[in-house]
Amino acid sequence: MEGTHKGEWLGIKPTNKILIFIGVDIDKVIDGKIVEHGEQ
Repeated sequence: MEGTHKGEWLGIKPTNKILIFIGVDIDKVIDGKIVEHGEQ
């Protein structure tokens, strides 16, 4: 995910710099519903 830091976030004043978040989400879906969720 990527975006520009335009508003206060976690107590940090806006910097107008690009933020990049890298991670993995794994969901187990049964009958169209998420029954397990994991992330790193």
